Amino acid sequence: MNLSPKNKEILLSEFELILPKFKTNIELGKKLYYFSAIFGMIQHLLNIEYDDSLVYLHHVLQSTHLAFSSRLSAISKNAEKPIKISDQMIDKLFSLINELYICLDNETDYNSILEKMIVLSYATTGNGFYLYDKGLLKI
Repeated sequence: MNLSPKNKEILLSEFELILPKFKTNIELGKKLYYFSAIFGMIQHLLNIEYDDSLVYLHHVLQSTHLAFSSRLSAISKNAEKPIKISDQMIDKLFSLINELYICLDNETDYNSILEKMIVLSYATTGNGFYLYDKGLLKI
């Protein structure tokens, strides 16, 4: 990712603002709200300093947020009752966000983290949860 030092610091400071909130005992919906601030900031930075890797990062984070939000919405409407968001999934999501922060800060490759986020997102779908519950999809 090619960001100026100033914009990199802006992005990292957004992570630093929201990461502690994930460790608090607040509802998942509120945690997802804070999570959305990360890809929101990335979108803002795209308008200032475009980079293809920022588009990729934004897309994966936004898609992950959408997957969890959609599942949470279905749960609140008592739709598709067998498909849950397990505590393990929530813990993994916020662990991956923390790992992503570390990689961005150290300027190391983060593609494997984004791949894990996509797999985790898939676990929130009907077939993905089936595979997760069956033990084939590992998070």
